[in-house]
Amino acid sequence: MAEVNIKISVEGSREFRARFEKFGAKILDLDQAMKKSGDYLSKFFSGEVFASRGQIIGKPWRPLNDAYAADKARRFPGRPPLIRSGAMNRGYKYDATSSSVFLFNSQFYFRFHQNGEGVPQRITMATDGPRLTRVGEFIGDNINKNMEEAGV
Repeated sequence: MAEVNIKISVEGSREFRARFEKFGAKILDLDQAMKKSGDYLSKFFSGEVFASRGQIIGKPWRPLNDAYAADKARRFPGRPPLIRSGAMNRGYKYDATSSSVFLFNSQFYFRFHQNGEGVPQRITMATDGPRLTRVGEFIGDNINKNMEEAGV
């Protein structure tokens, strides 16, 4: 499964950098940011990515082939691609620590769709610029809160 690493670099005013350096390692207790990121991204993957059929992350899904589309319409009327029972759509979860968040889908068949193993690839879990920006905002907010609480 793909892994995304985010590097934090401190930029900004001299005042901010001075506060950051004074605070030290305690500033990097990012528990709140990691939880917010996990919650935000898991909802995004199961919501907007599915609704847009991958368009929102720049990974549009191929349409269902005609034979399967007809069979699905008959057996699961009104259900869009990748949704039969909704289990995979509801399967996005995360584990957060004070410095990381691990996002995953709890359904075993998720990887087949994500990686195109035996089925057409339909990526549902990928980050793009706007999502990385939002995660960066969560991290910045958490750092500022930590600094304010420390009186720095």
